[in-house]
Amino acid sequence: DGTDEQSRQAGRQAGGGRHGRAEQQQQQYQQQRRLEHERPPSVSIAIQRRLCGKETLNSGRKGRRGDRRRRTISMASLDMTPGEVKLLQESAAVLQGRGPEVATKMYDNFFSAHPELKYYFSTCFLGKKASDDGKVETTLMAKVMAHILFQFCINIKDLDKFKDDCERVSAKHVSRGIKPEFYPYLGDALIEALKDTIGANLVDGVLEAWRKAFDHIAALFVETEKRISAEVRNQPGGWEGFRKFKVVSVKEECDSMSQHSDEDDFDEDDKKTVYTLEPVDGNKTLPEHKFGQYVCIRFHMKDVVTHRNYTLQSITDNKLVLAIKSADEAPTSKHILAQWKEGEVIEFSPPVGTFLLLESLAV
Repeated sequence: DGTDEQSRQAGRQAGGGRHGRAEQQQQQYQQQRRLEHERPPSVSIAIQRRLCGKETLNSGRKGRRGDRRRRTISMASLDMTPGEVKLLQESAAVLQGRGPEVATKMYDNFFSAHPELKYYFSTCFLGKKASDDGKVETTLMAKVMAHILFQFCINIKDLDKFKDDCERVSAKHVSRGIKPEFYPYLGDALIEALKDTIGANLVDGVLEAWRKAFDHIAALFVETEKRISAEVRNQPGGWEGFRKFKVVSVKEECDSMSQHSDEDDFDEDDKKTVYTLEPVDGNKTLPEHKFGQYVCIRFHMKDVVTHRNYTLQSITDNKLVLAIKSADEAPTSKHILAQWKEGEVIEFSPPVGTFLLLESLAV
């Protein structure tokens, strides 16, 4: 009756009041936590907590809120005060034009401190070229990293818009075998690069804000890379790390993408060499091929070990099919064309991702 309905409404209102007070208490608690943690934790300790399972990207609040979709980038673990976020965004906006310079210095510092890690990166992307103004020499890898890093920092409070970029970069890292423990080293190198670039104009608190932001971004990549690694490893025919394949067929073909008409003749630049490879471990099952996927190839070139990613043409009859254009001037491509013969054994990572054109990064 009417009396019962009024009672139910009163109960709902009382419940709503309790819920509102609970939310207010939770906000006060989180504000207190932020004030208690003005000093940034060590980036390595923060990342290790996440890697050891003591903290996840959604662990700021436990319960149902921690079960959100994995591909949504969570802000729950962003341990930055509003003042730190403002410092970060303002400094990133000012430095963005010098982003490639900062990233180049970062990689120089990184490789100087840890030369043993250089072989994880492609030599094709480490060659320095003068910038448009001729003042600074930067690398292609630094240009790409600068775009990603500065966009993430400027939009640190709205990273969901970059989840696709996070996915693409993480897939590349998985293919290369980048390990979680590399990130703290890169964070150290970034801070030193920022110090050198900003110089006497350095404002108190800026480096601490960048360190916290880098910690947060690195943790996002680590979590995404762990998921992608598991997905790639657990799929039918999947594997982890590098696996040996033997060249079973080498064929020269005309590149149909370069042909203008049926009557056109093909010149040397229109040719490609198609390599077919099968696994040597006895397990003949390979994953289902998805258009645009790439593999990472480990090269042993004289005394140098390096890696480079190549798009797969297909996976046919449980064999990898890779095509290299004769006009490709990359050192690794020249090595393939000159050295790969039938019977050659090559190391491949599993197929992942889709290639991203540099033009889409505006670099």
